[in-house]
Amino acid sequence: MTRDTATSVMRTTEGFAELAATRPECPPSSFNVEIGSARRVSFARVELQALKDARGDGGATVNDVILSVVAGALRRFLAGRGEERPDHLVALVPVSIRRPDEQAELGNRISTILVRLPLADQDPTERLDAIRAETARLKESEQARAASLITTATGWTPPTINRLISGAMARPRVFNLVISNVPGPQMPFYLLGKRLQEVYPFVPLSPQGHALSIGVVSYDGGVFFGLVGDRTVLADIDELAEALGEALSEQAGA
Repeated sequence: MTRDTATSVMRTTEGFAELAATRPECPPSSFNVEIGSARRVSFARVELQALKDARGDGGATVNDVILSVVAGALRRFLAGRGEERPDHLVALVPVSIRRPDEQAELGNRISTILVRLPLADQDPTERLDAIRAETARLKESEQARAASLITTATGWTPPTINRLISGAMARPRVFNLVISNVPGPQMPFYLLGKRLQEVYPFVPLSPQGHALSIGVVSYDGGVFFGLVGDRTVLADIDELAEALGEALSEQAGA
């Protein structure tokens, strides 16, 4: 109905303004340049139990550990390139905001948060503590509520409004990269009697100056990283995949 649509548009516009006001400062990086249409992919696999063991006693989640490991890997990768490393990068991270009393309900309760990945912190324990504190705060913040409104809006907003919001959210200086973690089934799947061994995600790149995305899927005791990069900008994407394993070992050791 016209009145309901107008109200929803107003709420989403307010949410977008809140998101713009509360998002972290996004620094320039070598990942946020003009990209082409060709892609490179690389993969990494770790054990889910290793991520659980690396949570420590501070209340960190597996997703927090993944973000900390990615931050450590990016730190190593940029140092290996000889590039000037920013103090942080901003990751767009989809998260579930489903309450305990909503577990049996159908549909998605998904929002996105903009997480600051600390690259200046050499100590993996401090890095994980910083990410744990920030994700916990963001999930309860106006930023998560605003992003939830914007995500919901894609189902009903007029195409012109939808394009404006989507275009503004995809600008390079809103976030540096996407990190999407999807919990998968912890049991084996089969196809024609053959066991599915590994599952690697592919998260498409935003065409507006984002050269890197990282997808993560857990399945049957494993955690599978799918890295997607612009073919020219990230010709060395395999080195980033290797850095993920090194960063996890560092995190687990801490």
